[in-house]
Amino acid sequence: MGTTLFVLLVAIVLIGSLVKIPVAYYGVEVLFGKRTGKTFKEGIHFLKIPFFTEVLLFSKSLKTYTFDDKEAIVVFSADNMEITIEGAVQLRPSYKNLGKFVEIPERTIVDGMKDAIEGGLGVVAGQEEGENFIKYRKEIEYIINCLFCLERRPDFYINEVKSFREKSTESFDEYLKKLEDAGIDAKKIEKLKSTEWIINPKPRKPEDDPKKPEELDVLNFYRDNIRRIETMLQLEILTKGNSGIENSYSIEIEAFKMAKVSFSKKTTESLEKKKQAEKDLQASTLRQKEKMKFMGELIKNGVPASQASNDADAMVGIGPKQTIAGNAIPFINIGGGK
Repeated sequence: MGTTLFVLLVAIVLIGSLVKIPVAYYGVEVLFGKRTGKTFKEGIHFLKIPFFTEVLLFSKSLKTYTFDDKEAIVVFSADNMEITIEGAVQLRPSYKNLGKFVEIPERTIVDGMKDAIEGGLGVVAGQEEGENFIKYRKEIEYIINCLFCLERRPDFYINEVKSFREKSTESFDEYLKKLEDAGIDAKKIEKLKSTEWIINPKPRKPEDDPKKPEELDVLNFYRDNIRRIETMLQLEILTKGNSGIENSYSIEIEAFKMAKVSFSKKTTESLEKKKQAEKDLQASTLRQKEKMKFMGELIKNGVPASQASNDADAMVGIGPKQTIAGNAIPFINIGGGK
């Protein structure tokens, strides 16, 4: 009887110690309302203290956060055009930093990602005219993905020294060594060597200070080196490295998908008003030219200057039709007969 009771008690304790984490979930152990620091992946696990311990579940499935409308990313171009970037980012909690992840409000993570994009792209946009910047949709998407997924953006390896022409190799060599240590194919690593990158300066403008160091043409850098950048993004998964954003918010970002890059509603309305004003000015200039032409014909045919001016206004739609006074020749005679 005693043995049976003992076995029964042991069985109850063991059963009470077991916890099953569902598929596609992580678990965080909590004892008396406080995290113990122990985390679980899916499957069967033993709790530290049975009956008094509970497990908080967090889905490890990808979650999508959308940046559009009021949440759209905003940057300003060199000509002070307001540009909005819309898209979505997919992410999941970082298991190795799960204890920290549970402390961070979701709103903080979303705002942090948005701030990171605006900060990272703001400098690039500030070097470009608005019309030119929005043409680089694919390149902008790659910049954001590098910002989100890589420990360091590729163009930063170039720009870390005074002149971008002096390629920085020390930290980039460290990056290549990390790939080598992770067992990455040597041929792929060879393609990423600094000598293979296409690097061009940003075209100088006549008003630029000739003493100012050349700047890297960032958007064209991403365009010209797109295959190498794609390789870096693919290899980052194998090296299990984290970007600064991922470390800050204890997340793993899968990818950012671009929806569109466009002028903001405010800027679009301003541009439309500007274009309309230009059209109105062109139309007004054309009417004035036509008026002077008709006025000259009228005066040539004996119409007094003041009457000719009024009638020419009417002809081009500037003013109402005036009654022809005195011996003035009617409009029908312009250019006709002697």
